[in-house]
Amino acid sequence: MTSQFSEAIDVIDIQGGQQVAAIHVGGHPLGAVLSNDGMTLYVSSNRDRLVALSLTRQCIVAEIPIPHGSPQLCRHPSGRRVYASGWRSGVVAEIDVPAMRLLRTFDLGGVVQEVAVTADGQSLYAANEAGWLDVVHLPTGKRSATLKLGTAALGLALSADDRDVIVGLLHAGTVLVIDRHTLEIRATIQTAGTPRLIAASARGPVLRTPSGV
Repeated sequence: MTSQFSEAIDVIDIQGGQQVAAIHVGGHPLGAVLSNDGMTLYVSSNRDRLVALSLTRQCIVAEIPIPHGSPQLCRHPSGRRVYASGWRSGVVAEIDVPAMRLLRTFDLGGVVQEVAVTADGQSLYAANEAGWLDVVHLPTGKRSATLKLGTAALGLALSADDRDVIVGLLHAGTVLVIDRHTLEIRATIQTAGTPRLIAASARGPVLRTPSGV
């Protein structure tokens, strides 16, 4: 768990319900994503860096600079790529892991927030707080589609079957369910408040989103 102002990753024993370790990262940790083998945690910080933490050794084993802050990270299904959204620069960075090498940046403009990659590894979806949803075709690195939303988008998730993109509209108190292939809005869910990060259940059509007021 990222503990932003203590500049650490807190390791929680879920069964015991208590913190068992804290791994110092230097700077405020923001986004985090686990490697496919569960041994390494990749963490972005407000110092514009991506760090790799060994969970067995409980220390930083590698770090690199990334473009202009990254509040969100996601992993390619192959486990060989991590994507970092650079909200201050409007880019998404593609990083080779575990080598920790910057490969490409996708210049999307606006304020890029949560990102997700499809199960086939072909497409990256990015919510943009400037008011739209982007689709990037990963084999070419080109933006393949944009859906204008008219208001700030922050949270994003893919449904368990990869059929839908779920996007939270921060200031509208609304979550949209969007057909991934046609980008047509299939459903509008009123949550009130300010829906932020979104998670889709692997077991079926269940969403979880924290909402401020």
